[in-house]
Amino acid sequence: MSALSGLIQPEQLTGRIGVSSGIELSFGYRHVEDWDRNGRLPNEERLRQMVLVPLGAGFSGRLRFEQRFNSSGSEVGFRLRPRLGFNTPINGHGLSLFATSEFCPSENRRKSIGPSVHLILSLLLLTRQ
Repeated sequence: MSALSGLIQPEQLTGRIGVSSGIELSFGYRHVEDWDRNGRLPNEERLRQMVLVPLGAGFSGRLRFEQRFNSSGSEVGFRLRPRLGFNTPINGHGLSLFATSEFCPSENRRKSIGPSVHLILSLLLLTRQ
């Protein structure tokens, strides 16, 4: 492991329930063991609940609420993660474009600056087999 700067080993359980009109409720649990060159870092237990909503014309929305429990302390971190997605076929051969934008406030903040915000942009080309 000396050649690696870090290693994360997650284990997770998820479930998804369709409600109506394409709306889905999802929940999950994730155990994360984190390592760096100096050894094992504190573990994290993560719970999450999500609502996935089709918005029409290829757009979809997701609202995810997370609770994060760190083994090094008794506090719980909370995170709300909204996401907007777009999915559309590109050709008649199963090639699709999938793009997302996620607003992700960071738990790690500097007192002088306030909360930091990360905007995650993803762009994927998907093929159907």
